[in-house]
Amino acid sequence: MTGLVLELQRDALDSSVPVGALLRKASVVSRKLDLKDVDDWIGFELGGYVDTTVPEFRKVQGEVKAWNPFNGWIPIIMADTRTAELFNTRYIAQSIFELEDLLANGSGQLMVKYPPKQQALLMQLMELQLQPVLHVPRQAILRVIQTVRDRVLNLALDWEKRGILGEGLRFTSAEKANANAISYTTINHIGEMHNSQLQQHSSGTQTLHAGDAKALIALADAVSAAIGQLKLDREERAELEAEVATLRTQAGSPKPKAGIIRATLVSLKTILEGCAGNMAATGLLAQIAPLLASASGS
Repeated sequence: MTGLVLELQRDALDSSVPVGALLRKASVVSRKLDLKDVDDWIGFELGGYVDTTVPEFRKVQGEVKAWNPFNGWIPIIMADTRTAELFNTRYIAQSIFELEDLLANGSGQLMVKYPPKQQALLMQLMELQLQPVLHVPRQAILRVIQTVRDRVLNLALDWEKRGILGEGLRFTSAEKANANAISYTTINHIGEMHNSQLQQHSSGTQTLHAGDAKALIALADAVSAAIGQLKLDREERAELEAEVATLRTQAGSPKPKAGIIRATLVSLKTILEGCAGNMAATGLLAQIAPLLASASGS
């Protein structure tokens, strides 16, 4: 009888075997070997990433579009490259079954909705009350599915290399020990939150002088450069990145809104004050202070 691990390799190499079915067999192996990290990852792939982080390989790029009842889907053009990158990139959390079904039965376009605050900001940027959605191409979805297949194959190859075969649907104590001696760091789902928050409140427009706009962009650049040094948790980092994107949008807008600029600076200040004692945060707070004073006085 062929061992479970060799069966897993065979199925991973067979493109006719759905990845969902492949993961179920991999789950049997990981549970029999008591591999919690591997089984947790498989569970997320089978059930979807709900209220948790999403792996980096599930980050996809698409095109932001809004539905116009008269013209159909219309593309949304962003004011600057960094803002475009933020909105054009999302982490897809759907289960592998949903993704495979989409490719098999759908048009090949996955439409990813934005969180309420991001959606509100996008609608404000469009100056139209049309709901924006990220259109993700078929190739991006296929890449995610193939990455999962490749990961299962690599796991099975590593197990075979260490003499872990699972003959007779059973694993010996030695096989279990060998399996647990392997590092599964690439399996752990370390990624970004798939829900990032953006400032949505707005009030009054103002004229932003060239010097002020440059100062805001300089602050945004400084925050982006220092973000890795701030020791933020995932939610704080996502919020900080969103506020930076808002700052860039306002700095490049022909009709910047004082209320948004002020609220964004206050939010940045609050996040950075939570990094007490961090030299990078201290420098950024000093950079924010005069801008906040100017915005509050406008």
